Amino acid sequence: MIKTAKTIGATIKRLRMKNNMSQQELASLLFVSSKTIGNWENGRRMPDILILSNIAKCLNVSPAIFLSDLENDTTPVTIIAIEDEPLILKGVTRILAESFPMANITGFSRASEALDFAKQNRIDVALIDIELRDSSGLTLAHNLKSSQPHLNVIFVTGHPEYMKKAWEQHVSGYLLKPLTKKKIMNEFTNLRTSNSKIDNMIASLQDNEG
Repeated sequence: MIKTAKTIGATIKRLRMKNNMSQQELASLLFVSSKTIGNWENGRRMPDILILSNIAKCLNVSPAIFLSDLENDTTPVTIIAIEDEPLILKGVTRILAESFPMANITGFSRASEALDFAKQNRIDVALIDIELRDSSGLTLAHNLKSSQPHLNVIFVTGHPEYMKKAWEQHVSGYLLKPLTKKKIMNEFTNLRTSNSKIDNMIASLQDNEG
């Protein structure tokens, strides 16, 4: 993943400079911050395939220029869960591990821990409890998506009254506790943001079950 991010970042920078475009100019076309462009170009973050397609359009090239690097990326899907009740967190991570044995699963009991992890790692899906002791899950989701626009957020809660506010954030799912493998799998097959690695992972699981 790190090698792929750095390779794609170098390509974005080369093409941007070839077009005599500043980071701020590219950022404005993509509706992101210049800091986001810098993170992509330095390999600290990697845009998903939909954003790469938009980048290609802005830089007057075919999206295919990025495909070979993406196809060589064999990094597993990364899923995190944020839940401040230790027993529930253990149960959520266990169900995730059973549902997606090929994925990297990490659990956090504090919002600050998840944000620190996001600074160093690309995250594909985050399952977030809305009521956390050290932060609102809604605030945490907003902060995570600000740094990783490709991120799919699924709220996990026992409180249906937050559903309207959750959907206003354009999240991918809203699961009511208790969780089951069937509920989680259904949300992962209907994610808002397309992710080829997740699609391939689910397809492989379905083939194995078939």
